[in-house]
Amino acid sequence: MHTGHCLCGAIRVEIAGEFLHAYYCHCSRCRRASASSFATNGFVRTEDLRVVAGEQALGVIETSPGVFRHFCTCCGSQLFNRNEHVPQIRSVRLGVIDGDPGIRPSIHIFVGSKAPWTQIADGLPTFIEANLPPPSFTPAEFAAARRFSDTAFGRIAYVERGEGPAALFLHGVPLNGYHWRHQLAVLSNVRRCIAPDLMGLGHTAIAADQDVSFTAQADMLLAFLDTLGVDRVDLVGNDSGGGIAQILAAKVPERVRSLVLTNCDTHDNWPPPAFLPIVELARKGELGALLQSARGDTAPFEPAFERHAERAEALEVYLDPILSSPERIANLERYVTSMDNSQTTRIRPQLEKLDVPTLVAWGLGDVYFAEEWADWLARTIPGVRHVEKIPNAKLFFPEERPFETCTLIRRHWSDVDAT
Repeated sequence: MHTGHCLCGAIRVEIAGEFLHAYYCHCSRCRRASASSFATNGFVRTEDLRVVAGEQALGVIETSPGVFRHFCTCCGSQLFNRNEHVPQIRSVRLGVIDGDPGIRPSIHIFVGSKAPWTQIADGLPTFIEANLPPPSFTPAEFAAARRFSDTAFGRIAYVERGEGPAALFLHGVPLNGYHWRHQLAVLSNVRRCIAPDLMGLGHTAIAADQDVSFTAQADMLLAFLDTLGVDRVDLVGNDSGGGIAQILAAKVPERVRSLVLTNCDTHDNWPPPAFLPIVELARKGELGALLQSARGDTAPFEPAFERHAERAEALEVYLDPILSSPERIANLERYVTSMDNSQTTRIRPQLEKLDVPTLVAWGLGDVYFAEEWADWLARTIPGVRHVEKIPNAKLFFPEERPFETCTLIRRHWSDVDAT
């Protein structure tokens, strides 16, 4: 329980739970509203925030579409914001809290708008906007952090950051662990964040006859976790990584502390119709040539990214290793042609018993995996606690919307930790 009040004391608030996340906001609106260099805010659950006195003195102004700032009409103190696009949380000014809020800011956002006299030297991650960060790792930094773990399945490439309970982040195709670089940066203060490259993708090295099916990927990940000495994980998956996450959770639910599923292969929805031409090219052995010809051109990836033109550097990080040799191209094509939804349809009975705390976060602008599959997961997995639907977000939104994604994941983990 936290309490707080405005400058004159006319309005008092109570927060029933704990803060989920805290940050410094340098946007021009926050600077003007607070008449200061930046605002220091903390996220709380909407249901946890209550005005317990002085509600008649509470004023509100819409400072951008769907964003409302609540303030005291007597003294002018800013109290909290609500964002209609993220209705499940409220952003509270930490300066109005009585005593220690029990959390410290972990990022700076909207630094592209920061005051010219402000110098940021605390080492925290910085975001040019809320969801448009500079790379949390440059490609060179990510490569320098890469490690390898030898398993019976091959030499598994991965990057990790942070300490504490382990969290495993699983990417899709044709990506690799770099997809999760922002999450590794932002969430590593609460988890040991691990992002491996799946077999057939990224820098993981495997034999030419290694099974790369989703089921084999799940088995590989269990062996990989064993080599790291990790017993239980918070599992996060996107695209084919989400399908693999479901198989892993169904196989060994006792090793999964929590589950986060973003737009992904589910039950019998894959390969999705929009992806079938890629599968056919892989069957013909022509997928490598197509990707090679597309290097430097982000347009073919427009269906998967909201701002594909901004992904040129990341796409090169994804394509470079898988196109580096005929053997790696063949592994990629085997990955794509191994897509068989019987691997997920047969785990439905296990999913129907899966009580692992689960968050489903679904982009509604995705041409591959429709909204109905978020609802299917919510109906099927009894452990689903929240379903968050994100307007306009496309398949690979965790990369493009890291601030929003990290907030949802952190909230989910906070709930898990509390229980």
